[in-house]
Formats: sequence, structure tokens, C-alpha cells
Amino acid sequence: VVVFSFILMSFSSNGQKVFWSKLLGGSAWDYGISIFATEDTNYLISGLYGSSDGDFPGFHGSQDYWVAKLDKEGNILWGKCLGGSGADLKYSANIINNEYVLIGSSTSNDGDASGNHGSYDIWIAGVDTAGILKWQKSFGGSSMDVGTCIVGTDDGGMIMSGYAVSND
Repeated sequence: VVVFSFILMSFSSNGQKVFWSKLLGGSAWDYGISIFATEDTNYLISGLYGSSDGDFPGFHGSQDYWVAKLDKEGNILWGKCLGGSGADLKYSANIINNEYVLIGSSTSNDGDASGNHGSYDIWIAGVDTAGILKWQKSFGGSSMDVGTCIVGTDDGGMIMSGYAVSND
């Protein structure tokens, strides 16, 4: 059985000294995709979670987005899974308007995800700095639609990119 875990390493600017390293996850496919430094000198990390056990509670089934806040020593301050009973595949994240915004695709229409239009839809979720889901939105049609990147705009909005197979 192959198990993927999310690895975190803190090292010097020249890469010569490793200060600490951690493996996070459970007994299934769990991996990290994004990490951001926060204003309070901590870190927000996120990725995909496929374990019903391990470091992050609230697994909904199949595969979920996961998000966590770590201190500067890599200790978990909070962490959670986001999604529903279908496949929720996170591709990217960003800090926008003081929220951690995650983007990818989802087949779920239960749990944290609603509004699915069929197959994989672009799924965007906003989490506050305490890990509370503030909002979520599905975009798409009857075929596969995937969000791959999201950034904030000067007027306080957001712009995303991705790809769509749907023509409805």
C-alpha cells in the first residue's frame, strides 16, 4: 500500500540546516499543495485529504480539501477537511480579503459543498483565519469543470482561471 503524507520542512535560507520537519496526514492519500505565511507569523497550508483517520478531522468521504493553520514550529493550531461525499479535488489557494480561499473541483452536493450542476464543478470555498467555512460556491455545467487558480482584484473581488468541458 502506497501512502502519501504532507511533508513540511523548515530550513535555512541557503538550505544547509533543517530546523524541523513533520509528516501530516493519515493512512490514505493525503498531500499538500499550498502554503502561505500569515500576518501573525504562522502558516496556512492546504491540500487533498483521503484519510478517514490522521491529523485532520471531519473527513466527508472519497477525497476532501483540507486546510490547517500551523505555528512557526510546525505544530497544528487547527485543521479540518472540507467537502462532501463525492470527490473534492483542491488545486490552489490564496489569501484574499483576510480569508483563505481554496479552489478546485467537486462532485459533491452535500456536506460543505452545494450547488453542483453535474460531474465535476469548479468549487470555491472561503475559510476565515479561525478555520470556519464562511462561504462556498459551485460553478459549472453537466461535464467536467475545474478551477486551477484564484487571486484577489483591486476592487475587493476575485478572478479565477481553470478549464471547462461543459458547454451548458
